[in-house]
Amino acid sequence: MSAVYASQNTAVITGGASGIGLALTKKCVGYGMRVLVADYDEKSLEAAKAELGDKIETIGVDVGNIEHWTAVKEKVEKGFGGLLCLSFWFFFASLLRM
Repeated sequence: MSAVYASQNTAVITGGASGIGLALTKKCVGYGMRVLVADYDEKSLEAAKAELGDKIETIGVDVGNIEHWTAVKEKVEKGFGGLLCLSFWFFFASLLRM
């Protein structure tokens, strides 16, 4: 993907504050993309925000909680121009029920 094309894109990355999700977050930021990082782990979110600063927005999310998805939707609508303005959704968060 060229940097010019990527800089016109936005992404939401669940599980984006650690592991493979964080690696993808960094890659997207490196291309100049606007990124909303959604993650359950507040410490990881804080660390990602400290490392990447204003290049990302963050939100705490439990992907198994519908109210949290409502909060993601509202943040996307307010800060990213709405759901139809998103270029990519990446799902790296997992749902574990015991």
